[in-house]
Amino acid sequence: MTRIWVFAAAHLLLGAAWAQETVVSTRVDAGACAAFSVDGTRYTKAALFTWPEGSRHFISLERPPVDAIGVRERCVAGGGWSGGEGSASGETISVIADRAFPAYTTTSHWEYRIPVLIRGVPPELMRCDAALTSPPPDPWTQQDFGYVAVNGQCYAADGEYWVSAGHMVQLAAHAPKTYAFREWIVPQIADPVKSTTATLPVAAPGAIFAMFTPASSIAFQTMPAGLSLLLDRTIVPTPFETDWGYNTKHVIAPAPGVQLDAQQNEWVFGGWSDGGPEQHEYTVSTSRMSDTLTATFLPAVRVGFRTQPDGLKLVVDGSDKWLGYNFTWGKGTTHTIAAPADQSLDGRWYSFKSWSNDGPAEQTIAVTGETNHGMIAQYETFGKLTIQSAPTGVSVTVDGQPCVTPCEVRRATGKNVSISAPPSIDSGGSKYMFQGWSDRRPAERTWTSGSGAQELTANYNGRYMLTAIAQPVDAATFRFDPVSPDGYYSADTEVTVTAEPKQGYRIRYWDGGMYGSNVSGKIWMGQTRRLVAVLERATTFGPATVRNSAGETPDEVVAPGSIITIYGRDLAPYFEQGPANPLAQTIAGVTVMVADRMLPLVFASPEQIDAQLPSDLPEGSYELVVNYDGLADIRTPVTVARNAPGLFADPVDDQPFVRALHQDGTRITRENPARRGEMITLFGTGFGPYRNGAIDGFAVPEGMRMELEDEVSIRAGELALKPDAAVAATGQVGVTAVRMKIEDHLPVDAVVEISVVVKDRHSNKVLLPLE
Repeated sequence: MTRIWVFAAAHLLLGAAWAQETVVSTRVDAGACAAFSVDGTRYTKAALFTWPEGSRHFISLERPPVDAIGVRERCVAGGGWSGGEGSASGETISVIADRAFPAYTTTSHWEYRIPVLIRGVPPELMRCDAALTSPPPDPWTQQDFGYVAVNGQCYAADGEYWVSAGHMVQLAAHAPKTYAFREWIVPQIADPVKSTTATLPVAAPGAIFAMFTPASSIAFQTMPAGLSLLLDRTIVPTPFETDWGYNTKHVIAPAPGVQLDAQQNEWVFGGWSDGGPEQHEYTVSTSRMSDTLTATFLPAVRVGFRTQPDGLKLVVDGSDKWLGYNFTWGKGTTHTIAAPADQSLDGRWYSFKSWSNDGPAEQTIAVTGETNHGMIAQYETFGKLTIQSAPTGVSVTVDGQPCVTPCEVRRATGKNVSISAPPSIDSGGSKYMFQGWSDRRPAERTWTSGSGAQELTANYNGRYMLTAIAQPVDAATFRFDPVSPDGYYSADTEVTVTAEPKQGYRIRYWDGGMYGSNVSGKIWMGQTRRLVAVLERATTFGPATVRNSAGETPDEVVAPGSIITIYGRDLAPYFEQGPANPLAQTIAGVTVMVADRMLPLVFASPEQIDAQLPSDLPEGSYELVVNYDGLADIRTPVTVARNAPGLFADPVDDQPFVRALHQDGTRITRENPARRGEMITLFGTGFGPYRNGAIDGFAVPEGMRMELEDEVSIRAGELALKPDAAVAATGQVGVTAVRMKIEDHLPVDAVVEISVVVKDRHSNKVLLPLE
């Protein structure tokens, strides 16, 4: 029984498939603008139909309406449909859906109405006459009547022209006598078209204005008669007469080149009767009906020059851009010819020697009836040596005479020149020691002149003086490491300078290249340095006072993990700098404790100690204890807050300039200010805890990134800026590096006052110079 049901179901499915109709897809398209209907439904653009094969359908073209007055554009449709058997005719066709005919199409396109408007000439002087327009006259021919033509269709009065979209129109205008064509004005084109003929594209409906103007009769002639002129860039023979419109401008010039008269004599242009230059603009006057212009020509004389050797330049009539030096000049004219004193060719240098006529290097040539062929400018080779020095401005000796670099030496080829460079140069705190010439020759040497250009550089190694003084004078002594016997150091030498204050004094600040109030610091000897350690009596602080090491901050608090400075008297027996990494907890027998914890020390001295607070010290009030060699403790209160930011500064002329680096790692100074768009780095301490913590007393390793937990804001004048990053400074203890970009909205060529804010705690204010 089951088998019977399966068999019956299969037969039913096959019967359903046989009953399905076969359909075909047919596309109908009437072109760019015409509408059509299919089986009574209207369509305005191409449509795709799915019909049962063999079904009948009716397709009808909707003929666009005939143009009416005022219509600016019209749709023009084709004559019939194509796509069925043969060529379907008629606007309405009957079709049978058939796979062999997938599409039925006809054509249509837009046409634009172009009014043709004639202005500026009386209607009675315009005529469309086959005798006038076929063949079209050239623009110089004068006729009694004028006309306008659009694509060959003549207009003697206002009319219109229909043209397909995107097509070109060819315009032609001819003026009657006593009138001149002025310009075409086409609103679709920004500038008027001056030419009597033009070819323009049509992209939209619009008018064409043909503008004429009253004209003056202008006659042209030459002396001698019969030569040619260039009028509005068209060569015309003379005598010649034409009508040019009032106030119109025209370019007049002689025809180019040498001209021949009827007797084959050569002539060149001499001048115009109106006094204008050879080519100039002539404006037609409205005050007279006619004018005559005469171009005077002079007998032509061939003149030639050359150089020896060939290929060198000459200056003729003020120009050295000539392709050659053969000229045709008018008889009686004068010209200047000059031979440059020195010039190079193919890597060799040449010096002017003489002209073949024994005249000066620059002379005036009077053109007579005879030719001036054969004048030769004679040159001889010489060698040129440019002597440079590093640094510049060194006085070298050349053949016994001083020559300050950069110095140029010229000698005839083969000459020997003695040159010597000074072994050393003293210059106000700087010394330069001769290292050698660029070709590794000794200071005294001989140069033999060749026939080209050479360059030699005397290289010197700079050494700069380093001095340090105290204010007051007797308040401190100084030590330098390394020690220089004469006080001079080679460029880029790093020198550690240590001030040892006398009893009762402390460092207030440094000037001249070092910063802060530390007793010791490093300085790079890229220039002469004069350091000034400004000191003050330490007794002004009482037994001991604790401050942020970067400087005086608005709040008398210090932050965990920051570098602090302890000011006082008799804090240590002498000055001693501790190791940089890790910091020591005892220096010169001195220890500093807070909450029973020993602090890592940077250095110790009688009036000042720099140390690091524990990074995990809770906020609150504490007693700081200084002790050495079993003497009585020095105790002072200290208030600890989560944030107590301070920016390191480099005082210059009693002004605190920020301690900061350029993007390339060099110092920012008043002479080398921060540059627009670069990322700079500021340094400070007391900004608060880091996300991943730090080990007290140890410098942050290279490659380790330790970000601050609290957000930092930079204040620049009235602006609040967000830094790019605020992280622990690598290679240092307790120092934070803040990176910021010098944006365009910061002041230009100014010194701006900046500070930082961390959780409403403000730092000290320092100065940042901007380019």
